[in-house]
Amino acid sequence: MVGCQINDKVDMDSAAWAARDGREIWRVAYRSTCKGGRLESSGSPPPEFESIRSAALREQEEAGGDGAGVAYLFDVPLDVARAACGYRMDVDPYSFVRLERSRSAAAPPRQPAPGWLARLFGGGKGRA
Repeated sequence: MVGCQINDKVDMDSAAWAARDGREIWRVAYRSTCKGGRLESSGSPPPEFESIRSAALREQEEAGGDGAGVAYLFDVPLDVARAACGYRMDVDPYSFVRLERSRSAAAPPRQPAPGWLARLFGGGKGRA
C-alpha cells in the first residue's frame, strides 16, 4: 500500500509512505515549519527517490535557495509516491472503475427468514 498526504494551506507539508504486511517499509516527508524546509526519509524509498530529490534541490538553488519564496522540496514525497504506484493525485486524472459481481461468483438468492408472527402462528415451516 502506498499512502500520500499533503497540507498546502498554512504549513506546506507533504508525506508519502509505503507499507507491506501491515509494516511501514519507507517514508518521505517534507516539513515547511523548519527553516528552509526539511526533507526527511526513512526505510528504503523507491530507487527514483535520489534523482527526484536531487532535481528538486537543483531547482530550489536555481530559484534562489531558501529565500526563493517557493518550496520545490514539497513535491518530492508526491513524486516518490507516483514513482512507486504510478499515480499522483493532483496531476493524473481520476479514473474510477465500477466493480460488479460476475454471475459465476454470485451467491444463490437467500430466502428471508420468516418473521416473528409467522413463526408464532406456524408459518415458519418448522422454525421456532
